[in-house]
Amino acid sequence: MAASSGAAFAKLPNPDEPNHAVYGSLLRPGLLERFEANGNTYFARDVQGNCKDTDCGQTDSEPIQVVYFHCRVGPRLTGHDGVVHGGVITLLFDEACGWAYEGITYGWAPFPHHLSIYVSNDRPGVTANLSVNFKRPLKTGVECVMRVYLERLEGRKLFFRSTLESAAGEEVFADATCVYVRLRSRL
Repeated sequence: MAASSGAAFAKLPNPDEPNHAVYGSLLRPGLLERFEANGNTYFARDVQGNCKDTDCGQTDSEPIQVVYFHCRVGPRLTGHDGVVHGGVITLLFDEACGWAYEGITYGWAPFPHHLSIYVSNDRPGVTANLSVNFKRPLKTGVECVMRVYLERLEGRKLFFRSTLESAAGEEVFADATCVYVRLRSRL
């Protein structure tokens, strides 16, 4: 699925967290060489839940693309020679869905009025379920894009769908579904 009509995306800064699995340990040459987040900054609805313009391309039943990443995995994170390890791909899906949760929670992502309960909420979210379908091997050094869409909400649960595809969108390497749960309290 392409980006939502009228959606605008902006590059987001990488967190400065030295103990983080992705940004503290893996984001370096030979390992995870690129993992750049771009958040959707276009609010497709006004505070009453109405579409801002007649061609915003969003309905309540359409998934909303929340974030996408430009990524490239280096030669030191393989399972088979030259092929990215499936566990690394799974970690990246988990991290990308976490960014989507953060975007909805802290307000840089677009959200219809009924999602406003999540904005500026300091309760963290955690992965409750992550299911990855591997479609074809991802070779090391390949420029690719990971996209995350918000599918729906049920109480404290946010349901995401994600794809990992070639930069040109011609090949899908893997897709995933993820359920994030908003905790009842802080950690």
